[in-house]
Order: sequence, then structure tokens, then C-alpha cells
Amino acid sequence: MPVVGGGGDRPCEALGGGALRNGDVVLGTGTGSVVEVCLENPSPDGKKRADCCCHVIPGRWEYEMTIMTTGASMRWFRDVFGSEERSLAEKLNRDVYSVFDEMAERVPAGSEGLCFYPYFMGARAPIYDPHARGVFYGIALGHRKEHFIRAILEGVAFQYAGALKVISDLGVKIGKITVVGGEAKSDLWNRLKADIMNMPIIVTKIKDAAALGSAILASIGSGIYSNFEEAVKNMVSIEKIYEPDPETHRKYLEFIERYWEICRKLFPLSYI
Repeated sequence: MPVVGGGGDRPCEALGGGALRNGDVVLGTGTGSVVEVCLENPSPDGKKRADCCCHVIPGRWEYEMTIMTTGASMRWFRDVFGSEERSLAEKLNRDVYSVFDEMAERVPAGSEGLCFYPYFMGARAPIYDPHARGVFYGIALGHRKEHFIRAILEGVAFQYAGALKVISDLGVKIGKITVVGGEAKSDLWNRLKADIMNMPIIVTKIKDAAALGSAILASIGSGIYSNFEEAVKNMVSIEKIYEPDPETHRKYLEFIERYWEICRKLFPLSYI
């Protein structure tokens, strides 16, 4: 029986998300998230914002940027404020996060001025402030529970957009963006990311991309496929592509400028 060497979880996840070429991005989401960017050549960041490491593909490298408490923000809200929705989801035999999505759909882009900063355990990418803490800013009497849910979804998505701006500043032209992990299950969250970043968001059928990346390595090592391109073509299947809506993106352009302006005042040591 052949034994094939594997790799680290994030490089395997990048492979399982189909990141083969320079600028291909995989957003590995979960409790926290990692932005993984395929590179043709190593290019360490002198400002230490992005880690530069080996890809599992020979001759390829990658940037990795950690974003803290992304999915954990929504889980915290569920546990502290979502008892009613959890009971409803249980009665309907549904996932509570799908109930949250339906509620957030009723709120317009920008959450009517409510901003969320997901820094429950400090901030890494994109503001790099270990002393930062989570904030809801701009709470008004007209805000309801659904506003807070949408503000969390948007606030997390803004972190990805900020991280990709850092990658662009490092001279990398962003290619395709693929979302894997828990957040990829949310139709609304995927659409928000596309609208905010103004780029198509690819979601794969297999959300556990790290395991799939390991399987791809095994398929090549055991001779099932002769190269990475062939293996990815046959093993990484696209479930859906979310195209950005130009009008919604224009609305977010206005809001996101205010969002980061507030962030700089709240956390003056940030890089943003």
C-alpha cells in the first residue's frame, strides 16, 4: 500500500479550494478564518502583515492572513441572543443560521448605519491590533435583532475586503476567490461578500477543502492523476458562483468608507 506525504491544513485547504495559480484566493472560514493566496514566487511581507509559506504544490508559495473570530462572532450572538430563533429552528427542523439569514434579508445594505467590528479576541488581519475588542457602533432605537445579525455578516465580510486590499498592496493581482468552510453554507453571506468585494465568489461542493486537498495529494502520489491541474479539474467541483450586484456594491462603497473611518478612530493603532 502506498504512503503519500500530506501537508499543513491551510496549504491543503488552498489546494482543495482550487488555488493553483498566482493570485488565486481561498477564504478558509470557520471559528476564525484564513485568507490563502497562491503565489508563483516567494515574496515575504516586510511589514509582517501576511505570512509567506510553502504551498503543497511544488514550486508554489502562498500568503496566509488570519482573521480572528469570524464565525465565532455569529456563534456568540446565537448563544447569547438567539434562544428564540434556536427554538424556532428546532421546531422546523432547520439550521438556526438559516433563520438568521432570513431575518437579515429584511435589512438593507449597510444595516441602516449599524457597524460591527469582530475583534472579540483582538485583531489580526486587516487592522493588526491585539488590544482591539468587539464593537457594535451606531446603535439606534430603530435597530432590531435582524439589524445586528446583518451587521455581523457585513462586518466580517469587510475584514475579508480589507485583507485583500493588503494583498493588492503587496503587488498581487487577485484572480478568483473561493469560499470554503462553514460560511460557504450561507447563501446570504456569500452574496454579501460578492457585493462588498465586487468580485465573483465561488463556492465548492465539498466545503471541507483541507480534507479534499489531502485527498488530491494522495491521488497524485498514488498515480491516479499525473499532475495537480488534472487532479483539481476532476476533484474540485463548483456548486455555485455568486456574481456581484453593481447597485448593491455602490451602496457598500459609501458605507465601507465610513466603516473604516470609524475603525481608525476606535483603534488608532490599526493599519487600515
